[in-house]
Amino acid sequence: MTETEQIISIRNEIKLNPNNEKLKGNYFWLIHKMVKSNLETNDIPKSIEGVTEMAQYQIESQMAYNSIGWNAYKTLKFLVSDNALLNRYKNEIPALVNVLMNIKIEKQSILYSSVFWILNKIADAKSIWFLQFSKIIGLDGFQKSDFEEKKTNDKTYRSLVVSVHLKLAKIIGNFNGRDKELWINWLLPKLEKMSELFPNEIWLMHHIGKMLLLLNKESEARERVLKVLIKQQNQFWIWSILGETFLKEDKSKALACFAKGMLLGKDEIMLLGLRNELVSLFVELEEYGKAKAEIENISRTRKENKFKLTNEILSLQNKDWYSTTSDKKIFEYYREMASKADDIYLNNFPEYRGIVSGIYAEKNWVFIYFGLNKTARFINKSKSKIAIGDFVKVKISEDTINGELKYNAHNLENIQEQLNNEFIKSSKGHLRIADKKDFGFLEDTLIPANIIAKLKLKNGDEIEGIAIKELNKKTMKDMWRTIKIKKNANS
Repeated sequence: MTETEQIISIRNEIKLNPNNEKLKGNYFWLIHKMVKSNLETNDIPKSIEGVTEMAQYQIESQMAYNSIGWNAYKTLKFLVSDNALLNRYKNEIPALVNVLMNIKIEKQSILYSSVFWILNKIADAKSIWFLQFSKIIGLDGFQKSDFEEKKTNDKTYRSLVVSVHLKLAKIIGNFNGRDKELWINWLLPKLEKMSELFPNEIWLMHHIGKMLLLLNKESEARERVLKVLIKQQNQFWIWSILGETFLKEDKSKALACFAKGMLLGKDEIMLLGLRNELVSLFVELEEYGKAKAEIENISRTRKENKFKLTNEILSLQNKDWYSTTSDKKIFEYYREMASKADDIYLNNFPEYRGIVSGIYAEKNWVFIYFGLNKTARFINKSKSKIAIGDFVKVKISEDTINGELKYNAHNLENIQEQLNNEFIKSSKGHLRIADKKDFGFLEDTLIPANIIAKLKLKNGDEIEGIAIKELNKKTMKDMWRTIKIKKNANS
């Protein structure tokens, strides 16, 4: 009896004896054997048919579940290896995913990771089935290695767990069904957790901000968007999202952020969404000349790329106000408004007073000591005259790099007042150089060797100094260190 004849025979017996578990088991493993054979001969249609039949006659054992899972995975992997095959059988993928959703895949297993890897590779921004699969199977079964970046041929790739969460976020972002809010509420806490584990993954924070915005939580969304903006200040899309967080609260701020985005955008197709936002806002503000100018820009871009005009744009072109003159100086208007966006961005950060504690001239970096063991980096783009020991006020933003908290300084301004507080002090007295050492002290304050050498100081010289209190990494205790010395002319 051939294998095919065996299959037909056992299938007929099962119809007569539907409760015979032994018959079902024999049939299941016979189909398993057939699927393996089909995969070896690259017979995709029969492999897909076999996997779905295995699921129909599955038996209650982890070995059987694993058999179904691996056969489904291998079938999908073969499809991924050839784009032509993938396109030909793309309508069969949901059936295989449905099979995987209805078996017990062990968590923290190679099969779990492999299935998520292959489905993440196949899924695009419209693959609702990937959302459904992820929710049913759960996102809590990844192995330790799935949290690690992968390096291949000198390239570094995101960890599997981050890639999966980002793909799911994109799918929800593109989903317009009535259950969108339910999907957001399901994924959002998981994205927050991922963001804590991977603080340098700005796209996680980006999607968190977008989802909070969709939930009408503008203030929380703005907080997340600002964290992305620290690293992506030259990207038009992040200014666009920041503008969206102000639409209900302050339309002038929204407009300023949109204007900043317009100045940064380079790709006209990518800018279509932002231009649509501007049209809606200009119409609401009755700035019809500006609205018409942007409608003309949208129409030109869509025509050049053979895109149809949206019903919304067509409707606006039929409005009475559309006969108004188009604003030809709209880009100048954006330049004017964009400067306000920078102020909006910086106003969200706290202001501190501190002292210039170091300068790295080659990179135009200025280091500001603004709190006990807190140093911020300021990039002196204008190359303005700044010296160690200058008292300044700055805006401070926080960033996390490789798990370490870093501070960035913005809007540096010199101040005339001399600061004396728990981490900055001025002192005056006689230098005491340590025996057989090249460093010295002014009372309890260290005078570094480089300062003594530079100023050619001698033991007993009367000096004035400015010092900061910082952690001595050898003793792990706070100590005072002088950063600037003025030698008394009478000494």
